[in-house]
Amino acid sequence: EYSADGSNKFWDIERTGSKLTIKFGKIGASGQTQLKTFGSDAEAIVAHDKLVAEKTKKGYVAAGGAAKAKAAPAKAAPAKTAPASGIKPTALVIKPLHEAAMHGIVVRDRIAVATGTTCFATSNGKKFHRRDTPGTSFGLFEIDGKIYSMGGPFAVTSDHGATWKTIKLPFDGYRFTLAHDASGQWWLGCADGVVLTSDRPDKNWKTASFKTAGKVMAILVLDGKLIFVGPGGAGAWDGKSYKAIKGFNKRDIVTRITEAPSGALIAIGDGGIAYRSTDRGKSFTAVKSGAKVDLEDCAWVAGALFVVGANGTLLRSTDEGKTYKNVPTKTQKLWAIASWGDGAFLAGDGGIFSLAAPEDTYWKGAQDQFEPPPPEIEKGFEPTKASSGREAIYKKLLAAALAEHDVLSTPLRAMRTADLKPKLAKTVEDGTEGADQVYADWLSDQGDPRGELAQVQLRLAKDPKNKELKKLEKKLLATHSEALLGKLAEASKMLDLEWHAGFITKARIAAVSDDDDDDDGDDDGDGDEGEKKELPPLEKVLGWLLDSPSARFLRELVVGIVIRDDENSYNNVAKVIGGRYLPSLRTLFLGDFSYEETELNWSHLGNLEPMWKALPNLESLKLRSGSMKLGSIVLPRLRELTVITGGMDLKGARAIATARWPSLELLSLQFGPAHEGGDVKVKELQPILDGASLPRLKHLGITNYDHTDQLIEPLAHSKILPQLSELDLKMGTLADEHAGRIFALQKAFAHLTKLDVHDNYLGSEGKAVLKKTKLPMSFGEQRDDDGPDERFASAYE
Repeated sequence: EYSADGSNKFWDIERTGSKLTIKFGKIGASGQTQLKTFGSDAEAIVAHDKLVAEKTKKGYVAAGGAAKAKAAPAKAAPAKTAPASGIKPTALVIKPLHEAAMHGIVVRDRIAVATGTTCFATSNGKKFHRRDTPGTSFGLFEIDGKIYSMGGPFAVTSDHGATWKTIKLPFDGYRFTLAHDASGQWWLGCADGVVLTSDRPDKNWKTASFKTAGKVMAILVLDGKLIFVGPGGAGAWDGKSYKAIKGFNKRDIVTRITEAPSGALIAIGDGGIAYRSTDRGKSFTAVKSGAKVDLEDCAWVAGALFVVGANGTLLRSTDEGKTYKNVPTKTQKLWAIASWGDGAFLAGDGGIFSLAAPEDTYWKGAQDQFEPPPPEIEKGFEPTKASSGREAIYKKLLAAALAEHDVLSTPLRAMRTADLKPKLAKTVEDGTEGADQVYADWLSDQGDPRGELAQVQLRLAKDPKNKELKKLEKKLLATHSEALLGKLAEASKMLDLEWHAGFITKARIAAVSDDDDDDDGDDDGDGDEGEKKELPPLEKVLGWLLDSPSARFLRELVVGIVIRDDENSYNNVAKVIGGRYLPSLRTLFLGDFSYEETELNWSHLGNLEPMWKALPNLESLKLRSGSMKLGSIVLPRLRELTVITGGMDLKGARAIATARWPSLELLSLQFGPAHEGGDVKVKELQPILDGASLPRLKHLGITNYDHTDQLIEPLAHSKILPQLSELDLKMGTLADEHAGRIFALQKAFAHLTKLDVHDNYLGSEGKAVLKKTKLPMSFGEQRDDDGPDERFASAYE
């Protein structure tokens, strides 16, 4: 009431949910009524307190006088005492809406915005669309029509998350909560008990004159004072001093506090704690929530209090927090709840859910304002046509590469022991049909034990289930072990050999740990074990293998772990291979180790350049390890190259892009994230995209790459794409916003038989866009998208 200067007026305000009912006029008259509706309860509370403060400043006092007003301050009910629609809180059911993990959610003007490490929004209560991200967000607050994100950065949006602006603060730690009091002052709760305050939200922030007991989890504006909750319970600031509130346990961590319609206060927190206050926050009394898990947030929905927490916990109280009942859910931790009408949204690690009655009509007729426009094929775009005359280019490049390799390998060929039957050996080396039988006959004529073994093995190849032939083969290998293996017999535990026609054709070599080596040495007859024989280094055994006459026609070599520690390196392996001329070798794999033996990036390929001159006919090369030095590569006959690494550097990429291997049909490159050394930009791959030196390439894999999203445009306009049949972009950084660009340029990819985007960040929206094309997409499993700043190549260790 206001009585001064001859005026006798009354002014009355009441809040019901998001609505304010204001009555005013002369005392004794019925007066006028004004109704104001806001986008949320929180917005209505702020407006209520602001109007009360303005009237108080003008001289209005509570009916009955100023003294009475102080003893019983006016208060606003934070929630409806009963749902206007008649929907009962027990009728509310949970329905999943969106899978992305979220930590905070607010509702305003029939628009909901949710954040976590990403941001999504809905305007129809059903479909959530990706928006810009404010950075890691722990919670959201809607005040005066703007949405504020608390977390790492402190950010604000005025367009429902389409854009965010970061606000600078004089505190670098985490921020958890925000409040705006009736006097217009802003308050921000942070880690370490730090409280910041300002006269406006976008600047002028400074540290308050007091600190709380620990991180500030929530702030309640009440009766002209502020109540802060967090570790140790709660405390109140009245503008002059900060005092702890009685009733809490020092070990309590309170996470949220709310006001009931009756004016009672309710607090919840970690470990399932719950408290009530009936004296406007002077003291609190513990009550039983029935939960043992951490409780994170609460809201008034359909006239009841709902509380969310860990393990998908959802509690309901219909008596203002005196008792609670568990509402079963099937989800993970719930972090936040935001009410609307007689329903609410729940947000947590399992995504976003609605909590509403089936007959609820709050979102009925609401339009989807955030649905992106349908993708369109780019007008005027025409894909590059496949270049003609590639076979002629191939022959020219092959001739040049063969000539270059011939010069490089001349010293090795001069050192190599000559074959006794060179022309016949060459036919076996080339894989000429029937040559191995002719060579076996010649060996038999020479009395070479390989001849007899070859005859048995050739017969066994035609009749692999013949037990007698198997026994005979085993006997011959044992009987002639010294002649067939020589020094290799000393390191049999390190070798896995396959024989054909009297010769080792496939070999795998790997270091053996002490645990794997069960050679007990000679028994002295007294039961005492002899000393274990120490196995020679792998590179020495590899040298024995490559120098062995039995390995003259070795076609496939696999090298496993070299040293069983963090210094596993193939540098010496490359030197051993590079010291011999190996015309029969067709397949080479370096790095065949397991996760238990060493991590991918803990292993090093070393300098592989010495190998290239030794491998004139190599057709398949697989390199798997961390760092590598490839040098100048000349491999005329190579058809397949696979590089698996968690961090290919710039020099490695340039070596591959400029290599001379005109026969290459498959090129699969795994790069790795930048923080592990994968610093290759798209421009460094341009020689590959131009395809001038790759006339026969059919399969291109640019995988495990930090910049997959930047590849779409260059690939679509590249000269190499038209000749490819398969494109592999798995383990990269493609997300929903990139699907539209692939759609627009789909003509360029239409000829492919496979487009692999497995293990990227494509969500339901992106996949839906790409499924509208006729492209042969292979989606596989996709990673959860936490926003552009959190997208990396998949593998690095």
